[in-house]
Amino acid sequence: EKRERFDSDFSYANYLYLVRRFDEAKDYFSKSIEASLDKSNNHGQEVSSALRRMMSIDTKIKFDYEKAKSLIAKWEKEPRLSTNDKKMVKRWGDSLKNWKGFDPKSIKSMPEFIQKNLSPLDMKKEIIFSGEEDVTLLISSGVILNYLVENPNSDLAPEVLYWLSLIDHRMSHTYFFSLGDLYLKDCIKKYPASPYAKKCYQEYADS
Repeated sequence: EKRERFDSDFSYANYLYLVRRFDEAKDYFSKSIEASLDKSNNHGQEVSSALRRMMSIDTKIKFDYEKAKSLIAKWEKEPRLSTNDKKMVKRWGDSLKNWKGFDPKSIKSMPEFIQKNLSPLDMKKEIIFSGEEDVTLLISSGVILNYLVENPNSDLAPEVLYWLSLIDHRMSHTYFFSLGDLYLKDCIKKYPASPYAKKCYQEYADS
């Protein structure tokens, strides 16, 4: 599909994101932000969503610290951003520092990765929904999703599905498109004997 078939750069960027043409998507998300900021009645939600999806490309999908750092450096200096968006970009910068040098190929134990990065958040879901841990959630979701694709029959699968659902519910419609309920249903149906099946059911009931 070509750009002229879409009503805006933002719509086209979302299409490119869905079909995994990520570099092009970032270009059009950036164009959509510039267009919105140039208007006196700029589309605030569109700007926020475009920033978030670009960040998800550099972290969740590509694990590219330098590109994520460059993205933050570019937009944190943008005076036309709303106060909330400036705070969001600053939170990203503060959190990204903790992931400098991270290489998903260096992970020796997925249970240890989950225990270190996700388990501490399980009892503090208000932190998950505050946005303070978005970079951690993005990177972690990319890591565990790749693990699940490569190891679909792993004993960790129900726990991975549980975490993917929590992260998705926090970030759907802002960073990417919602699959949270699908993860929970898979967890409940495929792994009914797992202790995580009960947690998945409770999360599904609460969502």
